[in-house]
Amino acid sequence: MTSFCRWLFWLGFFAAGLRAETVIVPGKNFTEPRTKIDLVAVPAGSFMMGSTDGEPDEQPLTKVTLTHPFWVSKTEITQAQWRVLVPDMPAYFTVDFEQPVESMSWEQATEYCQLLTQMARAQLKLPAGYVFRLPTEAEWSYVVRAGTDGQYGRKVKKMAWFDGNSRQSTHNVAQKQPNAWGIYDLFGNVWEWCADWYAPLPGGEVKDPVGPRTGDMRVKRGGSWWEPVDFCTVNFRGRGVPGDGSFDTGFRVVLAPELPQ
Repeated sequence: MTSFCRWLFWLGFFAAGLRAETVIVPGKNFTEPRTKIDLVAVPAGSFMMGSTDGEPDEQPLTKVTLTHPFWVSKTEITQAQWRVLVPDMPAYFTVDFEQPVESMSWEQATEYCQLLTQMARAQLKLPAGYVFRLPTEAEWSYVVRAGTDGQYGRKVKKMAWFDGNSRQSTHNVAQKQPNAWGIYDLFGNVWEWCADWYAPLPGGEVKDPVGPRTGDMRVKRGGSWWEPVDFCTVNFRGRGVPGDGSFDTGFRVVLAPELPQ
């Protein structure tokens, strides 16, 4: 977004006088009032990330503990939700505004999260130290399991748009079955950018992992309409150049503790 477009956005936003606060209650779902992003409360907890017999980069098995509760968007960010904050539409597939926005870079997705945080602070009392951002790979992996071992098996085909059923396009969000926490499209439709630099899993036991400080590629998770269903698993790891977008890649947001710089 250019500085001029950003100035126009904030001028219009403040002129609207949207100052009424929505109360965020710990452990309760809520809707961000301006963008209408539905957010699902996620408890702190522990889980096993990775596998013992999958692809080489899915190993080693790692016990992860997330020490803070957070919220995650119920769906991938839609084109309608994107346009509330960013006038320019990067998406290749534009049949319906309820399709996920795609083709943005990791950097553009991160900027959207920053704008969302700034806007939300005018309407919401955000928990101390919390911001809207991309999920870490660990947070994404925890959410997709939803308190289970993540072995969805054949049920994945009822939860995902992939190359065998997508008709070579994205689809409106929330048309397939959600996971046990009521979260949609974690598998398929579009890959989802994560906050982390791509790197081997750490192994052992870790708390609140955020990946390495530097790298060349950012993590993507979940598979997409373009890939086979085999990519739509809790463990399959994708990656992409942070400055590049692709018509099979979008994102969802979390409201979670700010990450270290």
